[in-house]
Amino acid sequence: MSNLSSLLDHYKALVIFDTETSGLDPEDDQIIELAALRVERTTAGALRIAGKMDTFIKLPEGEQLPENIVALTGITDRLLETEGVQSGTAVSRFLKLVKPRPRPDDRPQCTV
Repeated sequence: MSNLSSLLDHYKALVIFDTETSGLDPEDDQIIELAALRVERTTAGALRIAGKMDTFIKLPEGEQLPENIVALTGITDRLLETEGVQSGTAVSRFLKLVKPRPRPDDRPQCTV
């Protein structure tokens, strides 16, 4: 935790994220789950989780998860269909977590 704390000496917040994908090929496979935590330092100096998300993402129409991915992640086609959102919705949620609201003293940032 001390590395995280020292990073917050230089930045107002850190976003730590994790993904699950439908495979390992970045050209053909999809992100099927995006989870993230936004960590900030309180005015008293303690670390706090300022925001979090865990979102399942629907596969494109007609695509199904490979059996090995279902076995590895426990994520199923049915789960993605019933609880998943469109990829654009997931990206919007992630960007709101990264930069929830502008502040007058914000430094420029790069969002990927």
